[in-house]
Amino acid sequence: MQRTILILSIAVLAGARVALAAPAPQAQGPVAAVSGGVTDEERDQLTAIARDYNLKVVLATRSGAYLADVAVVVRDATGNAILGTKADGPWVLARLPAGRYSIEGSANGATVRKSVAVGAGQTRVDLRWED
Repeated sequence: MQRTILILSIAVLAGARVALAAPAPQAQGPVAAVSGGVTDEERDQLTAIARDYNLKVVLATRSGAYLADVAVVVRDATGNAILGTKADGPWVLARLPAGRYSIEGSANGATVRKSVAVGAGQTRVDLRWED
């Protein structure tokens, strides 16, 4: 009897998927940001909350391999850093006031920058590094 219960318990645990909560956003002044996406589950969680953010930054190599542990800085039109974070995964979602921004990421000994206008809808920025 105990063996049957043990086998059933293992089968239930093996087939169960644990629902994880999306990463908690970090606030820096008027800016809220969250990062992650190392696993498919994390990307699904971030996709579920992405509508609440007007900037999505994707961090990857030119061949498409995702990167994590990238230092990301968002600067406003006057050059002030309004967000600085170490990305926990290849996606960074941020809620910014409408305006023009410079997005920079530092990884693999190189810094990549892009300028972008952010408004009410979501703006996507891809930062790519050499392989």
